[in-house]
Amino acid sequence: MKKEKKAQILGLPFSMIFSIILIVFFIIIAIVAIFIFWNPSKDKCTISDEIQEGIFKQDLQDAVNDAWDSDRSERNFSISLPGKIDYVCFLDTSRRESGKYRNFYENLTVYKRDENGNLFFYPVKSACEDFRGIEIQHINITAITSRDNPYCIPNKKASLTIEKGFYEGLVRIK
Repeated sequence: MKKEKKAQILGLPFSMIFSIILIVFFIIIAIVAIFIFWNPSKDKCTISDEIQEGIFKQDLQDAVNDAWDSDRSERNFSISLPGKIDYVCFLDTSRRESGKYRNFYENLTVYKRDENGNLFFYPVKSACEDFRGIEIQHINITAITSRDNPYCIPNKKASLTIEKGFYEGLVRIK
């Protein structure tokens, strides 16, 4: 007569069954993590969206700072944002709406997070919460929005121009 081993279930050693359970658990966790990181929903802000918006804000601020520190500057800046953002808008909240994108004005001011916010993504609800109405320092918001307030650049255009004249103290964006 064969003697049965105590640590077996269904003829498999307990350590083998425990290993299979762990493997299944890790596969489920990996699938959940992928869905959290790459969420296809248009309403929610994914980690990838937040990273893209953060990098855009920091790169734009760095480019503006470089132009502001120089005597004279003119450079192109490429826009790289999530596809659900249609426009990058500069807004002067101390002035009334005007121009081509005047119907964006009320939407942008409702979601303004910071008192000095002058950069918005449109549609505002598509932007991550931390990037709704952020401040870009050293820009001449009055000159930028002189004709159109807000001044919006389509995300599909893929670039904007950063300029500073020799006798100007602040940077303009076109």
